[in-house]
Amino acid sequence: MLSPNFILKIIGLTVYNQSVLTLLWLGVLATAILKGLSQPRVLLGLYFSLSIINPQSSLSLFSGLPLMKIMILLSLASLMMNQNQAHFRFPGLFVMFFFFIICSGLSYVTAVDPGLASKRFSEFNKIFFVCILTLAVLVTREDYDFLHRIIVYSFYYLILKTLTETQTMGRWYAVQGPGGWIGDSNDWGIAIAMFLPFAYVEVIKAKTLTMKAVHSLAGISTLLALTFTSSRGAFLATVAACLVLLVTEAERTKALLVGLIILMVVAVYIPESYMDQVRSIFESSDSVENAWQGELDTEEYSGAERVWNWKLAKRMMDDFPFAGVGWGNYVSMKRKYDLEPEPTVAHSTWFQIGSEAGYTGLIAFVSMLLLAFRSLLQTWLAGRQQDDPWLILNARCLAAGLAAFCVGATFISREYSDLLFCYIVMTAAMPTLQVPDTEV
Repeated sequence: MLSPNFILKIIGLTVYNQSVLTLLWLGVLATAILKGLSQPRVLLGLYFSLSIINPQSSLSLFSGLPLMKIMILLSLASLMMNQNQAHFRFPGLFVMFFFFIICSGLSYVTAVDPGLASKRFSEFNKIFFVCILTLAVLVTREDYDFLHRIIVYSFYYLILKTLTETQTMGRWYAVQGPGGWIGDSNDWGIAIAMFLPFAYVEVIKAKTLTMKAVHSLAGISTLLALTFTSSRGAFLATVAACLVLLVTEAERTKALLVGLIILMVVAVYIPESYMDQVRSIFESSDSVENAWQGELDTEEYSGAERVWNWKLAKRMMDDFPFAGVGWGNYVSMKRKYDLEPEPTVAHSTWFQIGSEAGYTGLIAFVSMLLLAFRSLLQTWLAGRQQDDPWLILNARCLAAGLAAFCVGATFISREYSDLLFCYIVMTAAMPTLQVPDTEV
């Protein structure tokens, strides 16, 4: 009888080896580039796919190749050649996005060590430019659905890769993510939590029972992969995403029943070690409070270490309120606030941004997210008023993904995320796609 692990082992040996993957990616890149010369959305979709999968970290052929920059240049060239497929606009959400970029520049210019700040500043500039290009090519709902599918199948690829790597090695944990902006297990966990609503959408949209079963199995596999990360923040982020989907679901009873069935299936495979991680969230209140008051017990890891880092970040925010200490300077500045500092980040996106970009940068970043939620709420309400299932479903999906980010980002430093900014641009584009494609 073929066991799941035996099947995963076969997949790992035949699909996820260097030779096969190299040929696969060469074929994908060649096909996408040829097609992208006449369809800019293909190249921009490939940009986000590459940023998620990050083949440079696992395939030697691509390790020194600047794939992302190449995709940006090719996308720009394709847009110039196919201007009839683009619609350039600058929505209100992007005004706040642009203001955050200005704050990012101030953080770089006034940084304690500008050398440390330059990389993050260039990343923000790059993603802003990419988002402008992406917004230009999201003209119809078909364009939006294309980008949605790119994200979905990029994650499916990684989820299957995670399953083959962990289960064929006889372990129940993922020591790291695929690389890039999701390099460690916590980043990977939050990215999975942000993606889960997209898998939910695929189940709802599937037109045949077979495809519903395929996407349901992928969703269950995604939940299992999340447990491999042992990330407590990812657990809370997933709960937040599920709550948003449940509250906005028209058939809540049916959704609850399906959710319970899925949870029962996943629970069979969840190891006790992960459940211990989840339980520890509710058992660390005393140590957390002591850390915030200024007493840190480092004998046993409890999560209080993160709160201690938040406290140090808050002091930096108060000392450098306007532009912060500069991107990437939090770790080096800790020695001024702690006699024996650990070389770790703030372990909170909000405190990381606040300390490195000041209150101004933090306010701009949070305002951008709040405007995104406001836009999604308006789109959801418009969809209900117009009885438009497409608008309702996609607005719920993005709101759940952004909620997952906000909760998960409270416990990890994730100020830069291609997936987050992709969700921002999809949110900004959606109000202009409210009419059916035939009327665009």
